[in-house]
Amino acid sequence: KAKRTLTDEQKAKMLEGRRKASALKKQQKEKDKIEKAEAKENDKKQKIKDRELELQAIQQQKDRIEVLNISKKKKSEMRGKLRFCKNNPELINEVEQMILEIENKNNEKKNIDLEIKEIQTEIKDKQQELTEDEENEVYKRVWDKEAKRIELSIPEESRSIFRAETEKFDFNLSLSDNINKMIKNVESKIQSNTEVVDAIANEINETEDTINRNKEIVQEREKKEREKKINAKLQQLYSLR
Repeated sequence: KAKRTLTDEQKAKMLEGRRKASALKKQQKEKDKIEKAEAKENDKKQKIKDRELELQAIQQQKDRIEVLNISKKKKSEMRGKLRFCKNNPELINEVEQMILEIENKNNEKKNIDLEIKEIQTEIKDKQQELTEDEENEVYKRVWDKEAKRIELSIPEESRSIFRAETEKFDFNLSLSDNINKMIKNVESKIQSNTEVVDAIANEINETEDTINRNKEIVQEREKKEREKKINAKLQQLYSLR
């Protein structure tokens, strides 16, 4: 069965179709990446907003406690009055209950102050984390823009290798470290491809040597067959004579 061969026009159409599919796939991938980053950023902003509202509610509670809180001086004056109320148990119990309530309010105030401090620290950390994400996003956009510009300036057959390396951008590395890492990976791929080419070349040479040897063997066999036939015909001529 004859092997079907594609025309140049069919090959060009197939190549164009692959390129368009690859471009669409890349666009969708970039779109998904942006949507994921936006969702992540919105989620963090919402968490910060929720914590700020919580902090606001606690602050309001603290303000109410401070309004009800009696100063140490006032409490001391109350304790002083106890000394003059020994003959009035009801008054003594009332004042002691007020002092107990004040002490409880003070303990509650201390706990709230500690919780407010923890929430403030958490909000500060979240804001710092959000700032780092925003900086990374700007960093990545600049990198992608420059990488695309460079990609268009290099030979088309090398672009896929370059693109594969630029997509391995690492936020934990500096710009120079990212570039150096990319260069090393590209050099490694080039070296690997060179070794593959050399191996294929050696295989071709060995195959060619084998074909030549087989060809020589066949030629030698054919030569012997021809000589054998010639000798046989000569022998027949000799016998007729």
